[in-house]
Amino acid sequence: MRWRGALRKEVVDLSTAETIGRVRELILDLPNSTVSALVVDDLVLDWADAEGIGRSVVTIESAGVLREAMTQLERDAIAGTSDPLSKPVFTEDGFAIGKVGDIEIDAVSGQLERLLLRDDDVRGSRLMGVGSYAVIVSSSERSAESGGLDSLTRAELHELAEARGIPDRSTMTRQALIAALS
Repeated sequence: MRWRGALRKEVVDLSTAETIGRVRELILDLPNSTVSALVVDDLVLDWADAEGIGRSVVTIESAGVLREAMTQLERDAIAGTSDPLSKPVFTEDGFAIGKVGDIEIDAVSGQLERLLLRDDDVRGSRLMGVGSYAVIVSSSERSAESGGLDSLTRAELHELAEARGIPDRSTMTRQALIAALS
């Protein structure tokens, strides 16, 4: 499932078979790299309370599972200030790597799989923060140590190749950069 695809889905109450609202936003649990809740109109639906998140609709047991926002993060999501889409992406050490085009999410677990940038993607587990201006991901060096070179974007691989003085790096494919850096 993709972030953009989840937005505006109807939420259907299984007990009445009625539409009770639409998904307006997703709420992130950054330490666990997951979506923790959905904003339905101006209420919060915890991810665990969604019976199903399908292609067309989100189903819930009853409207009673919706609740008021309890945290600042939830209030920010309702206000629309925590949406990562179209924001520039920077590594924690200040390297610009693109803009968020969309985010792939596991529809069952809510796990962030990948941030989809224009020319590349970034593992969802690298996401560190979403602000009103930008999205921050862990640095390429930290990611290379924890997730291997495969977890880096082509731009980050190019940056590492430049730091190591690898010749012809600008003409190399992503796979060639990985091989040269290994």
